[in-house]
Amino acid sequence: MNKPQYPIYVISKGRYENCLTAKFLIEDKVDFKLVIEPQEQNEYQSRFGKDKILILPFSNQGLGSIPARNWCWEHSLKNGFKRHWILDDNIKFMRRQ
Repeated sequence: MNKPQYPIYVISKGRYENCLTAKFLIEDKVDFKLVIEPQEQNEYQSRFGKDKILILPFSNQGLGSIPARNWCWEHSLKNGFKRHWILDDNIKFMRRQ
C-alpha cells in the first residue's frame, strides 16, 4: 500500500455502487479514506471495508459538499497534518505527464 505524505479524503454520497475514485485508488494501491454520511455506512462498508471509511457527524444538510470538505480539513489538522487532499468520487483515473 502506497502511503501518501498527506491524507487523501474521497468525499462520496450515493455512489457506493460505482465510486470511481475509490476503485482506481484501490487498484493503484494508494491509501485513502472515503468520507460518507452515516445513513450510507452499511453500503460503503460492505463494498470497501471498515478501514477505508470515515463517517461524517451529520447528514443531508442540503449544502452540497462544503460541510464535508470543512470536516475533512478539521480532521486533517486534528491528526497533525498541515495539508491534505480532497477528491470527488467520480474521478476515473489520474495521469502524470
